[in-house]
Order: sequence, then C-alpha cells, then structure tokens
Amino acid sequence: MFLNKAKLCIGGRITRTAIILLGRSESDHFLGNCHPQLSWILKDKDSLEMDYQHFHPPLLLAVDPLVAKIRNLTCRVLPWETLFPTEILQYGPWVLRESLHNAIAHQGYSLSGRVDVVEHEDRLVIVNKGKFMPGDIESVIRRDTPFSVYRNSFQALAMVGLQMIDTIGSGIKRIFQEQKTLFPSPGFRPYGTEQGQGSDQQQGAG
Repeated sequence: MFLNKAKLCIGGRITRTAIILLGRSESDHFLGNCHPQLSWILKDKDSLEMDYQHFHPPLLLAVDPLVAKIRNLTCRVLPWETLFPTEILQYGPWVLRESLHNAIAHQGYSLSGRVDVVEHEDRLVIVNKGKFMPGDIESVIRRDTPFSVYRNSFQALAMVGLQMIDTIGSGIKRIFQEQKTLFPSPGFRPYGTEQGQGSDQQQGAG
C-alpha cells in the first residue's frame, strides 16, 4: 500500500522504478539488460584514474555515500564588506544531490549505461546516458516555462513523491544561482561528439 501511494508500484505490482530506487542490488536481474549503477571516478591532473567506486541499487540510498566520496574542499573568501574571511564549501550539498538525482531521473536505462561522477582537480563532471531532450542548455536557462517532456515520466513522478526532484524545471537554474553567488558559474553542454554520442554532461566549475 505504501509503494502504491508513493507511485512506485501499479496495482500492487512491482515496477522497474521501484527496483531502481528501492530494490536490493541483486534484484537488478529483473531489469534485463538495464543495470542501474552510479560510479565515482577520481582522476589526476593528467586525467588518469586514481580511484573509483561503484554504487548499486537502491539508488535512493546510493547518492549520499557517493557524495561523501567527493573532495568538497572548504574555500575561504573575503567579501568586500568585511575584513574577515568566510568559509564555504566548493560545491553546495544541494547542488551535488540535485545534479545526481536529475541524472538518475533522466538516465536512458535502455542504453545499459551508468551514471558517472568524474572528479578532476578543478571540476566535477556528472554524465548519464541519453540525449539531452531539451536540445541545448541555453534554452533551458532562458526558458520561462519548464520542459514538459520526460524520458522516464513514471520514474520522475515517483522521485517527486520521494522529494528527490521537482518537475517545474527549476533545478538547472538553481544550480547556476547557488554556485555563481561566490564562484564562477558552472558550465553545461551536451555530451556527445568528443566522448561518444547520446549522453548528457553536467560540469561544475569550482
């Protein structure tokens, strides 16, 4: 009854969304060729892998341990109106979770890929499978109305019910606003020609 009311099940029947978000790691064989997974990859200045870790379902519980792996440095800034420095995190906790939750919601699961979080010395890149449906990030930033088409509409609604995402199209705009208050604005671009077609990339500048 709880899963039905949370819109994770339909008439008491388990859905793919329920397995992806709440299922045990061994239950992903019910999804066929779809293997939902989050991966954290740490690279050095020469873009060579230094460390990595994979996170399996339930993805609802996989985000926090992945975020804990990210080196979120404490930065000290000196606002103009004071002589005392202020300590802030390089990436806002909300920004990290919003980016990951949206990557999970809009992942092209039929492509048998995973969500990669690639940590470089100077930036953080979050990549999922599937073409960026709005077309380009500039139109999302400038649009006054939310994009009304979702790749995984049932999963998106379930994640709204779990308060993981919203469906008013404000996530990307708020990420920019959160980061640009004290840091340069993060950059976004469709992830395609350089490293393979059919993916989205979110790149946050520190």
